[in-house]
Amino acid sequence: MEHHGDGGEHEGVLDDPDGDEVDTSVWVRVFQRHDPLLLEEVVDVEDVVTCPPVIQDVLQGFREERHWRVARDAMLALPLIASPMEADVFLETATRYRSARRRGLTVRSSADYLIASCALRHDLEVLHHDRDCRVELMPRGMRSSRGFTPAPAKPQPVDS
Repeated sequence: MEHHGDGGEHEGVLDDPDGDEVDTSVWVRVFQRHDPLLLEEVVDVEDVVTCPPVIQDVLQGFREERHWRVARDAMLALPLIASPMEADVFLETATRYRSARRRGLTVRSSADYLIASCALRHDLEVLHHDRDCRVELMPRGMRSSRGFTPAPAKPQPVDS
């Protein structure tokens, strides 16, 4: 087990993973307070892997310390790919990002491209719920990108 100085522990780094990399856009739905997404309804949880950019992206969104700790522990319990990340991952990501811009595509988040680069290097699919993960915005060569349609939000009772 690999120890991280922030009090979290990680199960280890996978050299040849099999499964799905779950994008930040899905984790946001999983960790939301009201009507959270049940991850096991959209993917086999045993097949879920993550990478350092997803962990950072997810954890930096938490305001409350106790929620951050729960999320940190959950993220660090997942199999990890692309760690440590070598410079060529960043160079490949920059090249893909620039290529998309040359094709006239608007890419709002370079983090999405870094996450996609991690998945590409390990021949993984990216499970997402993000408008920036549309097929035309994903890097060329990405095997596939799967989205899902969430159930409609439940009506909230109105206090009188």
